[in-house]
Amino acid sequence: MKPTNKFKLGFFLMAALMLTGCKFHSSTSNPTPTPNVPPVKTALQGKWESKCYESLGAYWHHYKRVYSFDQNQLITNITYYDDALTKTGARCADVGKVLQADFVSNFSIGKVTDPGSSDEHTNINITKTKVVLTPLNASATQVLNNNVDSLLGPYKGYGIKTWKLNTATDVSTNADAIKALHINTMMPDIYNINKHNATGVKGVVFGNTDGNLDPDGRPITLWWGGSTAEFVPSSAVQSSHNTKSAN
Repeated sequence: MKPTNKFKLGFFLMAALMLTGCKFHSSTSNPTPTPNVPPVKTALQGKWESKCYESLGAYWHHYKRVYSFDQNQLITNITYYDDALTKTGARCADVGKVLQADFVSNFSIGKVTDPGSSDEHTNINITKTKVVLTPLNASATQVLNNNVDSLLGPYKGYGIKTWKLNTATDVSTNADAIKALHINTMMPDIYNINKHNATGVKGVVFGNTDGNLDPDGRPITLWWGGSTAEFVPSSAVQSSHNTKSAN
């Protein structure tokens, strides 16, 4: 081989090694990190707590609701109280607790109807995916285990014989509970957020399912009695909102 050809061959080998090294270095280098994108928060984000309401039915005397929104998940906690176990003026005292129902739901927010008017509300679709029930006194525990007494309204034993005091039971896969509590069924609703004139605290109210409904089952009017709750920014101020109304 001529010296000139040797020189050319050495040059090409060196160039090939340099290119290979560049490719190897590029393939093992750390990629540019993806920036953390904060999750989208809705206007409902956070915890909303109702005052103590009198029941309109014959099953309980008073109840309280807590709505906790986190991105597209809603956890609704309802605690029921028996007036026979409490004193006047303290209807939702701990001594009167009968039953706790926890609903885990997915939700999506739709259009705003009549914006700027007194009837303004926003569409919301809620689908319950999990329901957990906890009897909070001995009588409620016995009623659930009997499976025949309607004292607890829609919350019956559903054929379960192992209810225990202060023990949560997931009824999400129970056929009777699925039917009675509309689990995995989308429930169209409406809501409105307002500001309490006296305290400045935000309040949320949901639709009146006992009133007139649209053809798709969505409420037309808001229900100011029983569904209104005030925004609770943290557990430190939670107790200060228990007796306030967001009307």
